[in-house]
Amino acid sequence: FDLSREAVRVARKRAVVNGVDGVTRFEVASGYALPVKDQAYDLVVGQAILHHLRDKRQAAEELYRILRPGGRAVFNEPLGNSEFLERFRLLVPVPSEAPDDPKHWREQLKVDELTVFEESFDVVLEEYHFLSRLDRVVSWPTFCTMLANVDRVLLKRLPKLRYYARSIVVELQRPQ
Repeated sequence: FDLSREAVRVARKRAVVNGVDGVTRFEVASGYALPVKDQAYDLVVGQAILHHLRDKRQAAEELYRILRPGGRAVFNEPLGNSEFLERFRLLVPVPSEAPDDPKHWREQLKVDELTVFEESFDVVLEEYHFLSRLDRVVSWPTFCTMLANVDRVLLKRLPKLRYYARSIVVELQRPQ
């Protein structure tokens, strides 16, 4: 599902190219009112969606409605908790499709926006891209792998650093 007709058109073309058009379906729809029956899914996966949804409570209610008991929703989201870090990141000369607006970070997901999901779901968060975000500047694979491993250790052992990560995986599980 996507609000954009163009995104749905591209998804359909990609499904054909990848040979999965017979087992996939794409529709234009709002995340607030999905055209599916109650408890229709065991798994929902989204890439950079939650931060676009202004009414997180309504999104949580819709996810709860469409997931079966025990079902999960997993989202990979850009994280923008720190204005200072976002401004600092603008100094790094990295090609990006994101606008160069220094206020763009305000549109990224903030961890405190996820508390509404805790009312209906078991929520697990895993932040990443703390130091490993340097992979956009240094492309040596060994170095990038090392940075990702360092990230895992740092973010696990020093939870306060999680606030400054650049990306987050949000896993929501509907209780049985």
